[in-house]
Amino acid sequence: MLNPKCLLENFMKKNLTKIDMETKDVISRKRYKFGNKNKRIEKEYIKGILSKSDLPEEQKFYLKSRYLDSLFALDKLAIENKAVFQVARSIVLIIGVLIPAIVNIDNSIIPDQTSKIIVTVLSVFSSVLFGVLQIWKHDLVWAHHRLQFELMRSELYRFLTLSGENYESFTSHKEAFKKFATIAEDKFDLEVKTYFNILQLGSKSQLLNNFENTESIEG
Repeated sequence: MLNPKCLLENFMKKNLTKIDMETKDVISRKRYKFGNKNKRIEKEYIKGILSKSDLPEEQKFYLKSRYLDSLFALDKLAIENKAVFQVARSIVLIIGVLIPAIVNIDNSIIPDQTSKIIVTVLSVFSSVLFGVLQIWKHDLVWAHHRLQFELMRSELYRFLTLSGENYESFTSHKEAFKKFATIAEDKFDLEVKTYFNILQLGSKSQLLNNFENTESIEG
């Protein structure tokens, strides 16, 4: 049986041609965007690595269905919330610039009454949009999901390579699985609690607390 610490490297070498072909058209794309092909390729390769590991089928099922699905769902949510936040904030900014410009346009170009109607509609729309952002906190939710995704992905790769203080003492994935599953479920619990705290309190300190608490879990 292959040494688990070499499993990832050997798998990548055997599939080097396939990797080159599939990533050739996405290598220069941004890391986080809708339909990022790199992420889909990464997910399939992780599944391939797990299939070649010494884990029993029920543990492979846990990793593929529970952990991987949740992991890349966090990535998708981070991308979606970032897009909503950036588009909405850009619209609010543009409206903020347009309103004084419209007010100062000569009445011969835009009649005063028409100008007032346009300014009123834009002001109301901007206020509503800003209020929605404040209620749903897309910026904090985006940061939360991105942070959680990166922490959980790092944990997964440490498990796959049996590296780091949590896994370096194990000689197989089967031996390390119980440790990994315990840490994973603690991370899931913390993610849910932190998410609802962000929605209720809307505090950036919750993101820092999330990171600190995750570090204590890993330790």
